[in-house]
Amino acid sequence: MKYSVLLSNAIQSKNYSLSELANKLEEFDVKIDKGYLSKLRSGTKSPASDRVNEALAKVLYIDPLELRIAAYKEKIPDDVLERLGNDFYE
Repeated sequence: MKYSVLLSNAIQSKNYSLSELANKLEEFDVKIDKGYLSKLRSGTKSPASDRVNEALAKVLYIDPLELRIAAYKEKIPDDVLERLGNDFYE
């Protein structure tokens, strides 16, 4: 699943506003504003760092590994991702 879709679904399922989410992230020493969260959710910003994703997963009660995998898939160049898909389990 695409990172932005995963994040958007998680935010929607918790019924959090982006301001509420930003405030909850501060409990995990992650200070980001609602504008940045909006860009992550819409996919106009590349996926967040592992540290931010860990905090998002805790606040949103989602699997942190699933969120990180979705982020990595979007950060890895297509040719590398294709090669990983073909050779990863060999």
